[in-house]
Amino acid sequence: MKWLLRSIPIVALVCVSCTTTTNTTVSPVSNSLAPTITGFSPDTVWTGKWLTIHGTDFGYNSYDIRVFIDTAFVEETDAEDTIMTVSVPEGARTGLIRVWAYEQTATSAKPVVVEYTFNPHSVNVTAPDGGSFSVPGTGMNNYHGVLRLFVGEIPFPIDSVFPNRIVSHVPHNYPSGAITMSDSNGTYSDLGMLTVTRPSAWTTLSHIYNYINVTETHTRSGYVNGPANTFDSTWTTKASYAGQQDSNVTGIKFVRTSTGLQYSAPRFAITWDTISQTATVNFQKYSSIPSTPTHSLDTQWSAGYQPLSAPLPVDDNIEFVLPNFGYEIQEDSTDTQGLVNWQETTTTKVTSGEFDIILKH
Repeated sequence: MKWLLRSIPIVALVCVSCTTTTNTTVSPVSNSLAPTITGFSPDTVWTGKWLTIHGTDFGYNSYDIRVFIDTAFVEETDAEDTIMTVSVPEGARTGLIRVWAYEQTATSAKPVVVEYTFNPHSVNVTAPDGGSFSVPGTGMNNYHGVLRLFVGEIPFPIDSVFPNRIVSHVPHNYPSGAITMSDSNGTYSDLGMLTVTRPSAWTTLSHIYNYINVTETHTRSGYVNGPANTFDSTWTTKASYAGQQDSNVTGIKFVRTSTGLQYSAPRFAITWDTISQTATVNFQKYSSIPSTPTHSLDTQWSAGYQPLSAPLPVDDNIEFVLPNFGYEIQEDSTDTQGLVNWQETTTTKVTSGEFDIILKH
């Protein structure tokens, strides 16, 4: 046995008692998906229209793709890996197409030519009688057929047409109104408002309340120890109001609206129609006493009236007979012992009175 052990090769013993291990270094694999652009159509595209881009490896998720026409970002994208349709934004201009996908960018071999579709923008503008104003937009010189401009339902002149705006002016005594445009492709509404103004030749506006007589009817209801024990009382009072409010209207620009020439002040509005020579007056008065736990008072009264025709400019009295006119007061209170709960309502009716307006040069 000893002889046999000595005769076994040492190498064989070593090999039986060991295992073989292989160490391998793995190199990173680069992303082989890189987008390419092989073409696009049409070669000339209009803003707001669709552009088709052909290529490879665009992907299928439009949220993972970025498309640029020159430097303009394209928001609407529909991708199918080898073909993609995009809506050309209004801010695009002629330039190369770039597609970013799989964190790599592809660029077209030639630029796409961008033309601007007729697209007026909304604007709120103020202009005097005879003054000029502009409606901005893009492709404003690319309208089709006959171009028309309206303020309200009245056609306005078109003085000049530029790529970025259309210029008009206010003919004499034309009103304010909503702006619309039209060509052979249709009507473009919601384009804003034109407000026509003219300076006032007057210096002072006085509105005078001439002894307005009113009758107040009071109704009081109360109960003790529950609503079953109630009692009512009614009485009337008479009141007279007189007053004058002067407003400095020097330099105030009156607005030429569809109904006339308008001036507004707190709680007071007067509208003059310079064509039919009529006036409309609306006035309101509010007063209140802050509420307390046991007492509250709120008063509101208002009225409006349209008289016969009045010549302009006005430098004499214009007298308005007050129409139906009134206010209501409601009060809630409790006595100091908390035994009686009171609810009182006061209604007021105008029995006579006049309202004068004086416009002074």
